[in-house]
Amino acid sequence: MMKADTEIKDTTFAPVVQWAADHVASGGGTMYSAPAMEEVNIEYGMPTVDEAMPLLTDRLRRLKQSGVKAVKIIHGYGSTGKGGRLRKATLKLLEESKASGLIKDFVVGEQWSKFELRTLTLIDRLPQLYQDQDLELHNRGITIVFL
Repeated sequence: MMKADTEIKDTTFAPVVQWAADHVASGGGTMYSAPAMEEVNIEYGMPTVDEAMPLLTDRLRRLKQSGVKAVKIIHGYGSTGKGGRLRKATLKLLEESKASGLIKDFVVGEQWSKFELRTLTLIDRLPQLYQDQDLELHNRGITIVFL
């Protein structure tokens, strides 16, 4: 039986921990960096606008707090015959979120192209986004948000 004041030391991971501390201290970044872009599918489960928008706002807040820099929102484009209500509501919410400072900017999917100045200006901040599979597809069912 071990006494309560006995200290247990496990040095198995000491070299890894020291390397990580040295890496961060030398300006190498953090050990656990947030991914360049997260994906949020608000179309999943076919929610109403009234259900989806508060959830999206909350998710954007939490992602921003966690250090995520960009979010791909999948909202669909209205192929179900409902006129793209989620898309329209999402774009309205993003305009309001930009005005309030929650987000920095956003690019609609049909302008998510290396040939659009607005996209280039934003994507240059996160060069990893040049690898995004939706870049150049002009997909009306997505919007890219910069937090």
